[in-house]
Amino acid sequence: MASFFFDIDGTITVWQTNELLVGAIELLVKLKQDGHVIIITTKRNSEEKRKATLQMLNENKIPYDHILFGVPSPRIIINDRGAGGIHCEKNGDISKIANAINELLEKFKNVYSKDEEK
Repeated sequence: MASFFFDIDGTITVWQTNELLVGAIELLVKLKQDGHVIIITTKRNSEEKRKATLQMLNENKIPYDHILFGVPSPRIIINDRGAGGIHCEKNGDISKIANAINELLEKFKNVYSKDEEK
């Protein structure tokens, strides 16, 4: 199991809209079904944008475990074991993200398989 941090704008949706990118829901559903934790981060912070974002996620049945609002970019993760990142083009091809995720999961296989044994 791994934890995945997903931005919303340009990664799950077309930048600064709530229009979903093709394949985004399927990727998130697959990660969730595989037992991974999904954390959504976004710079969106006004009450109006929070409500619209939560509504969009719920209406589209987008799975997530946590959501963090008001998180500016760049986002830098520091971890003692198994940290990796994927930079994707704004409104990019979701299949490229999925391939990069698979590569990272393979790379860190030893880290999360050992954590699952505990």
